[in-house]
Order: sequence, then structure tokens, then C-alpha cells
Amino acid sequence: YASSGSNGKWEGGVDRCAIGGCTQKTIAAYGVNSYAVGTSATDVYYASSDTNDVYTLQKAPLDFSAAATAIATPASEINGLVVDGTDVFYATGDGVFGCTPTCSANAITQGQAVDAELLATDTKNVYFSSTPYLGTPAVLAVPRTGGPPITIASDVTVPNGVATDGTYVYFADIGDTANTADGKVVRCPVTGCTPQTETVLSTGAATGDNPRAVIATPNA
Repeated sequence: YASSGSNGKWEGGVDRCAIGGCTQKTIAAYGVNSYAVGTSATDVYYASSDTNDVYTLQKAPLDFSAAATAIATPASEINGLVVDGTDVFYATGDGVFGCTPTCSANAITQGQAVDAELLATDTKNVYFSSTPYLGTPAVLAVPRTGGPPITIASDVTVPNGVATDGTYVYFADIGDTANTADGKVVRCPVTGCTPQTETVLSTGAATGDNPRAVIATPNA
């Protein structure tokens, strides 16, 4: 998991803990402000920035037996990261980028630059939340091989976490942050939905209030 520094100190990094829990975490990487982590069968990927706000996507062995290598240096902060086998996708305010197997300097979201936040993927698409400054929030998708963004849902206030099981897209809408009982978790087909066809799974306090993270189990 990612950790960040505090009190003006650059003490963040990537920490490791057993699935069953631990009383003493293992510091796997230190001295960076990290904020997105993903793993493959052999490697861990994490986004980081240094004191000069140089943004990088780092790759290291799962056991951190070797130093991490920067595999991408995007112009903007990495908001989200998803790893699917050997394919890596990351999101910035400039769109969704792919590393298959090497990282491209060009976004797979073709056309006008689009804000991309948190990510999920299936065998066909990458799904992402978008909350552009002074723009229209939405949940969008883009083919893994690239293309224009496709709208999955536009009836959202502040979309955040996104997940998919290959049939549906699930996402959290934080809602009004001034109202802690607001927000919802929604399900849409991967082809998209309208406010009339979306399925609201939970709202308000049932979501944990202003929900953010979402996880879905892939279909068998």
C-alpha cells in the first residue's frame, strides 16, 4: 500500500503487510510520495513524486530485492493505476496511458485531452472516473488499444472508485461532501446506461457515507 509524508517531511513510500494483517509493516520503498499501487505476478508498480514534483511510474520486484526503475515520467500527477497481467494503465489529468509492454507518451484516450482519475479494466476496455475542473463529471471507458472515450454514466456528482466484473461497471459517486449521508454506489452495463436504466445498489448511510473505493469480483 502507498503512504505519504507529513508535516512537510518527505517520508512516504510503499509499505508491505501480510494479507492476514501484521503488527510490524515492511517498508518496501522509502523517500517518495506514493499514491497509487498495483501488482502483477512478479512486480509491483507505484506512482510517486519527489520534492520537485517530478512524477514517475516506478516498477520493482514484488520482494523489492532490487531497486525500482522509473518506466514512465508523465507531465501530470498519476491519479489512478491498474495492472492486468503484464499490461499497465495509468490515469492523469491528460487522459489514460498504457504500458503494453512499454509505456507510451501518447494517451490511449484519443481526441481532446480528458481528465482521468481512478481505473478498472476488463478484456476490452479501461473504465475510469472523470472529474474535470469546471467540466462535466462522468464515468467513461476507452478501448484498451485506444480510441475516443465512451460515456458509461453521466448522472454523477463526484465519481470516484470504479470496478468491473466484465459484465457490469460499478462506481461510487461521492455526492455532496458537505452532506455526509449523501452518495451512492451504482451498477451499469459495460455498454453504458442512462439515469433511467442505471441500478443504484445503495445510497446514503448504506454506502458508508460519501463512498469512494469499489471492488468487484470478475465473473467466472
